[in-house]
Amino acid sequence: MVGYTYDSSAYNPVQFTDKPQTIEVVFSAYAGNLYKLVFGTSFFDENVTVNIYDKSMRVKNRKKLYDNNSGIDNMFWELTISKPGTYYIDYSVPPKGTSTASDGCLVILIGYQNALLAKK
Repeated sequence: MVGYTYDSSAYNPVQFTDKPQTIEVVFSAYAGNLYKLVFGTSFFDENVTVNIYDKSMRVKNRKKLYDNNSGIDNMFWELTISKPGTYYIDYSVPPKGTSTASDGCLVILIGYQNALLAKK
């Protein structure tokens, strides 16, 4: 069995407000690789959703490629990328609601392995 190679990570602090927020992280990927993405949140009483798009949130005609239902569970995903390029991971942070926390963070860890080597 071939292990995963660490690719990158991103840390984004969050200040909770009474309005929903979207935090976008850029993710570059190569075709033919199997990616593992692990999403972590802290101090969230409400559910954070994660979506991956083909274009930035600044572009009107972007297409959602993956969402929380794409992963092994909500925060642990395994994806095979068929088209190389830049992808956009959007965290949708709900309004503060009844949460007692005023801030937190979002963390993503990304690892990959060559899909051809993984089959051996």
